[in-house]
Amino acid sequence: MTATAPRRVIKRYANRKLYDTEESCYVTHEEIALLVRSGEDIQIIDNQSKEDLTRLTLAQILTKEERRKRRTLPLNTLKSILQTSGGKLQERITQQVSTIREEAVETVRSVLRPGENPEAVEVTAPGEETESVREWLDKSQRGYENLARVLEERWGLMVNALDHLEENRRRINQLEERIQELESELQSLRGNGS
Repeated sequence: MTATAPRRVIKRYANRKLYDTEESCYVTHEEIALLVRSGEDIQIIDNQSKEDLTRLTLAQILTKEERRKRRTLPLNTLKSILQTSGGKLQERITQQVSTIREEAVETVRSVLRPGENPEAVEVTAPGEETESVREWLDKSQRGYENLARVLEERWGLMVNALDHLEENRRRINQLEERIQELESELQSLRGNGS
């Protein structure tokens, strides 16, 4: 039985700096992205409130990378995501990926002889047909995996972005309430000064 590595904790301070507790140094978003890509299990917490900010920070990193690469979702897609609930969007994406996979399996079945299992096809001779079918299967599988990965990444980005919007909305409401309190106190002080 192998022991799993402990989760790497990164603290975010009030000045928005990120501190890696394992390496005892400050880190950037780019360095956190490298840690995640290398398979590191990280958790980002607010140093003062102890709130888990992992999802929010990873969403910010993805957004920053998307902006830098200029690979953003089309405006109509973004509007559609905001207009529909997250559950419906997830259902739609899952359904489309399943349909693509089923079509690929059906295409493979039509190419192979009846009753032959796609996974059981082996390249045993330099015959062009067998090699081309194996090559096509490999390319289809890689294409499907890439599509599934991209869709999952985009879905995660959108869910995290929506979470971020909700958090900002909550903070704005708190600020508006505080402004109203301060205005009331100011009115009260002006009334007492007359």
